[in-house]
Amino acid sequence: SRITDVVVKAATIDGNEEEFLIHVEVEHPWRSTFPFRMFEYFALLWLRHHLSVFPIAICPERRVNPFGIESYREGRFGHETLVYGYFHLGLEGLLVKDWWREDNPVSWAFSAFMEKGERDKVQLMVACFRRIYESPFTEREKILLLDFVRTYYALTPDEDATFRNLLRQEVNREVRNMELSYYGKLAQQAKQE
Repeated sequence: SRITDVVVKAATIDGNEEEFLIHVEVEHPWRSTFPFRMFEYFALLWLRHHLSVFPIAICPERRVNPFGIESYREGRFGHETLVYGYFHLGLEGLLVKDWWREDNPVSWAFSAFMEKGERDKVQLMVACFRRIYESPFTEREKILLLDFVRTYYALTPDEDATFRNLLRQEVNREVRNMELSYYGKLAQQAKQE
């Protein structure tokens, strides 16, 4: 059995096409077995749902062409018997200045892997937390975004100290409270488990 990251049943806006599945998989860190796993996910999803699958792989730390198609191939006796392609997004080659959108939580989360240019990493992380706090998302969705940003920004001890100092500022009081509430809930959950 396999557990996918995200699978969504979708349809086109005009309704002219049959329903299909969108499969999104985040591969971090990159492993050489990933292309075969993407094919496995495709085969299992198709067998279970009998719907076409639109596969997208997000590869945060692969310095590849940011947008492209990768493939898994098999063959015997000099002939290809299988070619399976999936779209990939390589985040490391993208620039925060081109992709940061104030109304797009995906750009907040994935900014951790993008080239920051002249933007300060810690300030950008505080901005991500503020956007999450101000967003209309549910508490569960906010916790998911906070966890993603906190995990993948991977602050050094000095950067973390700077981050904590910024959260202590009065202007960031609500953001600090949100983060403290989040980590308090995690600690309570861990204690219960």
